[in-house]
Amino acid sequence: MNDLPVLWRPQLDTIYQFDALAFLRQMESESVDIVVTSPPYNLSWHKSSNSGMFQELKWVSDFWSGYENYSDSLPEMDYQKWMHSIIAECLRVSKGLVWVNHKTRFRDGIGIHPLSFLTFPLWSEVVWNRGGSMTLNSRRFAPSHEYVFGFGRPHYWNDAHNTAMTVWRVNPPSGKSHPCPYPEALIRPLIDASCPPGGIVLDPFIGSGTTAIASLAANRHYIGCDISPQYVAEARRRLGYGVTVPMFALPESEAS
Repeated sequence: MNDLPVLWRPQLDTIYQFDALAFLRQMESESVDIVVTSPPYNLSWHKSSNSGMFQELKWVSDFWSGYENYSDSLPEMDYQKWMHSIIAECLRVSKGLVWVNHKTRFRDGIGIHPLSFLTFPLWSEVVWNRGGSMTLNSRRFAPSHEYVFGFGRPHYWNDAHNTAMTVWRVNPPSGKSHPCPYPEALIRPLIDASCPPGGIVLDPFIGSGTTAIASLAANRHYIGCDISPQYVAEARRRLGYGVTVPMFALPESEAS
């Protein structure tokens, strides 16, 4: 099944296999409390690059082994327009903040900062200190951080989290189920601070399911989608409801 009902409200605590932009465009406005996500970085260009970033090239190869029908190698301006459309839709469907994990990327030796093309009102910013780097031979200080941007305005905020400051030292997760997962410790404070108890967290690039796991641990609901059947199956396995659900099926109450 490749079509969603118009102005659709997805079932809570469910992960769907679907294209992120198509999924978002069919959702009702202000139907979730917050969005927490880490979109693709458009890094496959390193495969043909002579930048010397061997470790990152290997990382890119591992990453896209899970996306047989999708390539993270859009022309840069197409990628930026696509990302802008994605975040615009996230802001439409969210009552509150849209948290986006991204990083500075380099093209022809020039850095492209995420805020140069994600031109949305910025409410909050976190610097994720990863404590290490995969690119130690790039003739610049080895990048060891990423960002989490909070776009929009909060409709809920727990001031108890203000003292967390804005630079967080969090180790990347280990394991091979997904080559670029973000750690639960990075996103749990975002959920606790900006999503009301019992609220709904959306992740349109759910990957191996970390956002869903963090949401449940925080006593919030989740909705997720991902274009990869491999990662949808892995997320469902991690969440304990198996992989036998048809990958493209909607819940029976929505499909009728």
